[in-house]
Amino acid sequence: MAAPMVLALSLLPALLVTSCSASAGGDGGSPPLEGGILSVSPLEAFAPAGPAGGPFLPDAKSYTVTNLGATHLGWEAEVSDPWLLLSATAGVLSAGDSLPLTLSLDAVQAAALPDGVHTATLTFRGDDSGGSNWDQTATVPVTLSADFVYEGELAVYPPDPFQAFGPEGGPFLPNVKTYTLVNIGGESLDWTLTSAETWVSMSGTAGTIGAGDFQSVMVTLTEEANQLIAGQHLGSLGFINTTNGSGDTSIGLDLQVSDVPAGRLTVLPDEAYLASGQEGGPFAPMSKVYTLINTGGDSLDWTAGTSEPWTNVSPAAGTIEPGQQFPITVQLDEAATAALVPGDHTSTLTVLNTTNGDGDTTEGIILTVEDIPEGTLAVFPAEDYLASGMEGGPFVPDAKTYTLINIGGQPLVWDATSTEGWVSFAPATGTLQPDEQVVITLSLDGASATGFLPGDYVSNLSFSNTTNGAGDTTQGASLSVIDAGLPGSLRVFPLGPFDAQGFEGGPFSPSSQAYTLMNVGGQDIDWSITSTETWVQPSQATGTLSPTDQVLVSLTLDQAYLATLSANLESSNVTFANLTSGDGDTARTVTVQIDTPPAPGFLSVSPATDFISNGYEGGPFTPGAQVYTLTNTGALTLEWSASSSVTWVSTFPSSGTLYPGQDQVVSFDLVSTEVNTFQSSVYQGLLSFVNTTDGNGGTSQNITLTIDPPP
Repeated sequence: MAAPMVLALSLLPALLVTSCSASAGGDGGSPPLEGGILSVSPLEAFAPAGPAGGPFLPDAKSYTVTNLGATHLGWEAEVSDPWLLLSATAGVLSAGDSLPLTLSLDAVQAAALPDGVHTATLTFRGDDSGGSNWDQTATVPVTLSADFVYEGELAVYPPDPFQAFGPEGGPFLPNVKTYTLVNIGGESLDWTLTSAETWVSMSGTAGTIGAGDFQSVMVTLTEEANQLIAGQHLGSLGFINTTNGSGDTSIGLDLQVSDVPAGRLTVLPDEAYLASGQEGGPFAPMSKVYTLINTGGDSLDWTAGTSEPWTNVSPAAGTIEPGQQFPITVQLDEAATAALVPGDHTSTLTVLNTTNGDGDTTEGIILTVEDIPEGTLAVFPAEDYLASGMEGGPFVPDAKTYTLINIGGQPLVWDATSTEGWVSFAPATGTLQPDEQVVITLSLDGASATGFLPGDYVSNLSFSNTTNGAGDTTQGASLSVIDAGLPGSLRVFPLGPFDAQGFEGGPFSPSSQAYTLMNVGGQDIDWSITSTETWVQPSQATGTLSPTDQVLVSLTLDQAYLATLSANLESSNVTFANLTSGDGDTARTVTVQIDTPPAPGFLSVSPATDFISNGYEGGPFTPGAQVYTLTNTGALTLEWSASSSVTWVSTFPSSGTLYPGQDQVVSFDLVSTEVNTFQSSVYQGLLSFVNTTDGNGGTSQNITLTIDPPP
């Protein structure tokens, strides 16, 4: 009788095997895999795509033909359309052999296809009967997407007008604006940029942009803008697609020239300086940066001071030219603040425009001094004392140590007591300074316990903070006196459940829970531990306990499996069984609370503008500084850094920590000792803001310093 043909279907993601099946009687069970079996891997579609005419990607895909059967297998393969090529089309495979094949595009024929979606098939056939019965097949779909090629189309970003403001004679802010020209079409285009206004210049006026590419053009106010009279001056920029006109754009120019005003002082941020910490310090933040800006048209002199001796400001005076920015730092005096008593302490920052008083500003300073936390007692381990033995003793263990720690901020007095006299502590009382710890020993009075009759004896253990009660803790002591004539009996401690929690993806804590198994009977017992769920497993599943013996077994979570689960409350029931007599069978519940994780920290930076400054050789340059505000708009704390790619711009501060919702002002300043030596030209660099914790958020801004020849 001929060997039966088998149909095998593998559910592995990368492998699908198909063949026909025929059975020649028998008991109805699965026949042995005797015939040749065709397997094609991976059984995935080939889906190239690209513009009509090509190129198309990917242009090829690899497949493997395998004989999974026990005898040789003849095979053949064919494609349904001429724009497909196959590296081999037929052959014979011995049992277990494989052959790699490549399905690829015929570049010439594929390029001739019109735009649209073109479908085809690759078909594999197998036969183990000598080429007379091709009864095993596998089909791979092919989809070629040829996109319509659009002509070049011009888009200009931002589409906003170039608006600048300033007094007669300048300076004007901003004095430069960058526009990005993007070709959003499918073919290259030529462009030109024109303006009838002589008070602007362009870094480029013509060019060619390939499909999907872009170019940037800087539009800058010229020296002629400084000659304009007060009033509104309008114009336009013409961005022209000279290839086909698609996307031609006109963007307005709007220069507001005002009468020359006096110097005006603006202080940013307009908010109080808030700090806090425990009595004696340290306090955080120890300083805050404010930025002084001259938003007027003439220079101004300024002074800054604070009202209380535990604060100071640096520098305390200076001169600011029109449009210039200058940072000052308000700082807490470490020695003076250390002497402040608990409560809210207030001071005032006053910044004065001593030239004309325009923009005089006061900001509040509030320091919250918190009470030092009282002494708090913590006891480790949080476990009961469990002992057992035959009537008359000995009993094991005969002692247990506990560690007492003061986790608070002030000294505390403690004592340790037992409600029953058969256990006692040494030492039993003492004093702990903050962060200090002591090890005490709980000992069993063997002489007293020797006379105990069989049974369970319990005492309450108290660890007391006699100073203020913070951290008072109770534990239990249990002594099992065993009658040698009684059968074995199982006891499991602790009595409570095993509860863990964590966010989706893990980890989950605690990851394990220890249980003590005791035989409080007079005969050996066999025991076992079983769980209704596989994600919690015991370190030891079975064993034997002699009378008075103990064994420590841990239940451990399968962190890898739990990390795959969505937010939910998972539960398992763990059974501790006395296999010998059933005496003492018990169970514990294991729960894992899986929560949705909070949003990570996200670094936001404002304003989203470049640092653009200009001036004549030798300086000064306006503005001389640029201030950005960093904000953590996420739900977790993040670390950040800020830097400049050029040495002629300094950064303060350059790194720090941001809690959720917290702001930080960062100032970038021109280094006058360097920029004052530069020749007339355009100098550029990059400012970088980085979330160094996880990379979420952050940005970069350009630096452009335009230096003109002296007038």
